[in-house]
Amino acid sequence: MTYFDDFKALSQLNGTNKAQINTSIAQQTFDKYFLETIDKVSGTIDGISKEFVLQHLKYGENFNDEKLMLTENTTFISIGSKVVWDGLAWLVLNSENRAIKTHKAHKIHLCNNFLKWKDSINTTYVEDGVIIDSVIGDADSNNQVPLGRDRYEMFIQDNATTRTLYENQRFIFGNRFPYKITVVSNVLRPSNDVNIGLLQLRLELDQLNPLDDLANNIAYNGEVTPQPVLSNGVIFSQESLTISKYITKSVDVYNYVNSVADGTTFTFRIDSIPISAYEILSSTSNSISIKCKSGYHEGLLVAITDVTLVETSIPLILKN
Repeated sequence: MTYFDDFKALSQLNGTNKAQINTSIAQQTFDKYFLETIDKVSGTIDGISKEFVLQHLKYGENFNDEKLMLTENTTFISIGSKVVWDGLAWLVLNSENRAIKTHKAHKIHLCNNFLKWKDSINTTYVEDGVIIDSVIGDADSNNQVPLGRDRYEMFIQDNATTRTLYENQRFIFGNRFPYKITVVSNVLRPSNDVNIGLLQLRLELDQLNPLDDLANNIAYNGEVTPQPVLSNGVIFSQESLTISKYITKSVDVYNYVNSVADGTTFTFRIDSIPISAYEILSSTSNSISIKCKSGYHEGLLVAITDVTLVETSIPLILKN
């Protein structure tokens, strides 16, 4: 018998008809390719060490490096999986539904940026993601509509942490550019029994806030009370207060001695704004809540210490 006869006889043991035999041959062909190919690399898929094959689709000079990723059928991977290879993070954005189930094929994109934020208890989170510089959805890239530099689309993994993201939440990119979320959606690639899932974010350019931490790429979203920057002195929780018509905002003030609030109480005064333009809804020993009734007005919110009568102020703006 020839080598081919031996191979055919072995293959026929894995099928009772022509289709099953051909599928078995195809499986053996892929297994041999996977064992010997020079495109096979080692990395992690959702934190688990695996070997997989990477084939080039699009290179980094085209803004997003894309690769076709081939894995064995026993490897768990899905849309939304995070792949780490060569020290970089990649995100699975698409999967190929194959008629011949010899292996799995997914398209992965290089994570070209990240979200960084803090929660209400000052815990910092970082999530890698893929920013796309065009509207997603058209199969033909020539028909995609470019977005301006004031708007971007971003994909991140759908997980317990990212599900806490909300519309109007702000982020800093590149230590200088503030953006806010205007849309959070998982409709395009939802999580289910098969896929981990992806969140699609629409990001739009926003204004810088004086409390933004540009050095660490963390935007101020009001959850965390800023740490005092002075060892001693009166410190407001905000550097300025802008209130739109019919909206109420609050501000706190403390007196710090050696970076510790000493319990000093305050009274408050509003200068240069007519009393008809605002309403003080509540006032405590170290906080005040103000409702804007009309604008546009600019003035000062003044905090006065109870014993020394020292006055400290921040800008107050009421607008329509």
